[in-house]
Amino acid sequence: MALINCPGCGKEVSDQSSACPSCGFPINNTVRCPECGRILPQGTSTCPDCGYPINETSKKRNGSNTKKFLIIGIPLLLIAIIGVAFIVKNNFFNDPIIGKWKATYITDGGTNTISIAEASESFGESANIEITFKEDGFTAKYGDYLNDSGTWFLDSEGDGKKKYYVSGKESFYVEISDDDKDTMKLNLSEYSYYDMIFILERVKR
Repeated sequence: MALINCPGCGKEVSDQSSACPSCGFPINNTVRCPECGRILPQGTSTCPDCGYPINETSKKRNGSNTKKFLIIGIPLLLIAIIGVAFIVKNNFFNDPIIGKWKATYITDGGTNTISIAEASESFGESANIEITFKEDGFTAKYGDYLNDSGTWFLDSEGDGKKKYYVSGKESFYVEISDDDKDTMKLNLSEYSYYDMIFILERVKR
């Protein structure tokens, strides 16, 4: 709380008072003349000291503030909406399986692990696997002999791992750990005579 001089009688009065106790001049409902600084009752059309138009100035200032808000606020709001949509899309709607993957190693699930290059040399043909998972399906290339496409879905989830069933010309499971979403295990042992697991890594742009 502060003491100010009443614009009506000049006596000191609290700035929290609704009116001056001496002369009744309204304290809270006042405006300051932008030209000479005199405090006037709200609703005053013209300053009696300098003749400055009070109401028109207030309207102009309010209109100017509204225009500034629209000019600055709307683009910021649009940026915020786009940002939220991007975050939601990439963190809630996109499954970790989405993306391009490429085989790097082959393992039998035990201690035997060899690189794709070594496996290709041993098999006498390319052992490379490249798979692109999209929201509506997948496309894949297995070595030099099979191009594939089809569908996929989350088959089960447990132990912090997501297990997906992939169905095309070849059917298999892939598994991604929540701890490492850039590495995928592709297990063919349940659906072919190959008793091996391919380790795929996400291809980053």
